[in-house]
Amino acid sequence: MVRKIGIIVQAHMGSSRLPNKMLKELCGKTVLGHVISRLKRVQRADGLIIATSDLLEDDAIVEECQKFHTDVFRGSNEDVLSRFYHAAVECGFTDVARVCADNTLIDWNIIDDELVAYQTGNYKLVQPSINVPLGLGCEIFSFDMLKEAYEKATESYQHEHVTPYLYENYPPPYSPPYPHDYSKYRFTLDTEQDWELIQNIYHALYREGEDIILDRVVALMERNPHWYDINKDVHQKMVKE
Repeated sequence: MVRKIGIIVQAHMGSSRLPNKMLKELCGKTVLGHVISRLKRVQRADGLIIATSDLLEDDAIVEECQKFHTDVFRGSNEDVLSRFYHAAVECGFTDVARVCADNTLIDWNIIDDELVAYQTGNYKLVQPSINVPLGLGCEIFSFDMLKEAYEKATESYQHEHVTPYLYENYPPPYSPPYPHDYSKYRFTLDTEQDWELIQNIYHALYREGEDIILDRVVALMERNPHWYDINKDVHQKMVKE
């Protein structure tokens, strides 16, 4: 059987802490546009699709994806697990790399390292190293595991967050080693504090067509140590909140 591993990106306009963040303008491109452009650099994936909701407000997501010639799947707003399952079915993916569209500095090199590990066939579930900051990698698992979660998950949080069922019913995930401990940094986009930091980083480093990989971002943070304080007190929402 030929394997087809696809990146599925969850994106929507509704955000309680930072409304409309997907279309915020950042150095001449939207947040979603940057995420798409960065993911298109991944070498070892066979497809990329944005999975958004069928709400009217998410028509804007579809329009933005069209600008970047990127496929879109629309499904349930509340049941993101269902949305992922049906997106994978439509695309014929045998394996899935899950990404959240608020990861504005997602690093294609880290994702490719994860894919290399996953494609050995030795691991059911792969996630980034604990040394990698929040917002840089993905979660990788098979379509069969996704189907099982879709069919058997009974809790609302399992449907809202896609992968809890997998973590609760499979061995602990494998994380490829990462040589430097950058875990103290937070590079995802959920709050105004995150947005301030992301803007600082992009304005300092981004040039169209250039790479902004993790080592460059951390080097910039080390030159500006006060930037760490901008979002150090922001806490990620808990899965079972």
